[in-house]
Amino acid sequence: MWVARQRTFPFRREEAFRRELPLEFLESDLQRAHALQFHRAHDELVLPARLVNRHVALQQNLLPVRQQPAFARRCAASGVKFNFGSGVARIKTAGGRVAGVLLTSGGIVEADAYVMALGSYSPLLLRQIGISIPVYPLKGYSITIDLADGDVAPHISLSDGAYKLVMSRLGNRLRVAGTAELTGYDTAINEVRCRAIVRRTFELFPQAGKPENAQFWTGLRPGTPGGVPCIGRTRYPNLLLNTGHGTLGWTMACGSGAAIAEIVSGRKPEADFRFL
Repeated sequence: MWVARQRTFPFRREEAFRRELPLEFLESDLQRAHALQFHRAHDELVLPARLVNRHVALQQNLLPVRQQPAFARRCAASGVKFNFGSGVARIKTAGGRVAGVLLTSGGIVEADAYVMALGSYSPLLLRQIGISIPVYPLKGYSITIDLADGDVAPHISLSDGAYKLVMSRLGNRLRVAGTAELTGYDTAINEVRCRAIVRRTFELFPQAGKPENAQFWTGLRPGTPGGVPCIGRTRYPNLLLNTGHGTLGWTMACGSGAAIAEIVSGRKPEADFRFL
């Protein structure tokens, strides 16, 4: 796992992990919590203080789909041009450098430097130009449950260590994600997997909405054997990698982006990380 220091990402390595999974919700703790009984105060679920105090200061949930439009507007204001509705067909090389990116729409994008940041799909394009990286698609699942007044669900992120599930509160919804399948680039939903997540969620929080209304989702996470992302230059000096972040892409996005910007600008990143 990589995190940058100071302005880029001001947490130590273990703290950054807890930022994504801030509470190890062990079976023994769960039993004690149920014994003490969850209670509601000011419309918020209150957990026993012993379970929360060490971690809650690092707790923060963000919904990328809400932040991304604002980021896009800031980028556009700084001169960034977005090419929507067009995919990347292949990478064009010449003289030991990347000469352009050919689009499925038929156009070509030429630049001084290029960053490969296509997540699980990065290896597919890189293979075309003779680059192999240890990134493989890990298929993960999530369920989303709509919450109504009176439903009892956590307001902080929880990690169920026994079943490797992460629970995040997103306003009036509860999202629970986990599991990993090695099925290549198949993105079909396995309902057995999803229903297992539903079952476990309601074992922990039986009043967290209606299980029959859970919405299922699946996606591919760009995993690496050691969980360390691929960040830095390739054998093509103007092609850089920013991929392989696994389940922590959003968590490490700003730090990774800042490091890439430093490398492209010819400066050494602040991050304590062995860049490529």
